[in-house]
Amino acid sequence: MARMAAPIPASSTLADVAELWRHSLRAGSKAPKTITTYLFAIDRLAAQVGRDRPIERITRRDHETLLGDLLEHGTNGRPWQPASVSTVYRSLRAFWHYVVDHDDLPVSHDPMNGMKAPEVREKVVPFLTDAELVRVLATCKGGRHNYLGHRDEAIIRILATTGARLSEVANIRMQGLSGYVEPPTGRWNLGPEPTVTVMGKGQRERELPLNGPALAALKVYLDRERPRHAAAGSDWLWLGRTAQFGPGGIEQALAMRGRKAGIKRKIHPHELRHRFIDHVLSDGLSEGDTMAITGHRSRAMLDRYGKSGKAARAHAAFRKLPEHL
Repeated sequence: MARMAAPIPASSTLADVAELWRHSLRAGSKAPKTITTYLFAIDRLAAQVGRDRPIERITRRDHETLLGDLLEHGTNGRPWQPASVSTVYRSLRAFWHYVVDHDDLPVSHDPMNGMKAPEVREKVVPFLTDAELVRVLATCKGGRHNYLGHRDEAIIRILATTGARLSEVANIRMQGLSGYVEPPTGRWNLGPEPTVTVMGKGQRERELPLNGPALAALKVYLDRERPRHAAAGSDWLWLGRTAQFGPGGIEQALAMRGRKAGIKRKIHPHELRHRFIDHVLSDGLSEGDTMAITGHRSRAMLDRYGKSGKAARAHAAFRKLPEHL
């Protein structure tokens, strides 16, 4: 027999409602990372007002004090960046939408009404140049059986030519590959229009097309290297020492290859996403098609990612206009 849920107290505390929200987020299939981000913001609010504060007694002033303290003092005496405080702000906004809409909670007014998110100055995000990417890929070259090099080259090429997020590429599964294994050779035939399927934000799947160099690198990894791995029977596409080669491993591998390539700053996989967006927009791919490939649902985010090359694209478009003077 199913266990009945305990009734919600007439006057619930912040801790009570945070727990209700956690269950609601899980029931709504929110991504674990999203749930962690949301609940982290509630922890910040609880540190400000106390976990036992009745939910109806939390005020706008409490929130403004919290955000101001994070901006000025942060934690451990280190002020937070406005972008980080803005994430807390948006998470708390989502929390209060849930609270106000909940019929069993004694709150009918959002205490954050009238508040604005901290102003975040846009940064031009650097990304690898073509010459730097060539040098990074060169560090992957080696002998016929060069497991780490062939694996890393396939990963880097897929990141660079699909604009996928690090977590999406890291979590590709074998069944996410198009095509089939050819008997009796055991080699992959990825089909005439090869793709990989990734799981994006909000548990939304999408297929990513593979270009020639990425496909060739992936096939070398699949046909020559992966079958020799002790964990070859795993469903994860990328394998580390004993099991899945996850996001942290990919990030470390790319940073290491950047150092080997002589690049002074630490390079991050996210640069390849920025680079992809800038390149395809410069080459004339529509914003809608770009969003379909990268998994963006907001044009504002696309503008942010493509900002670094926006002026250059505008200049190129201007030069193609007819001369009127």
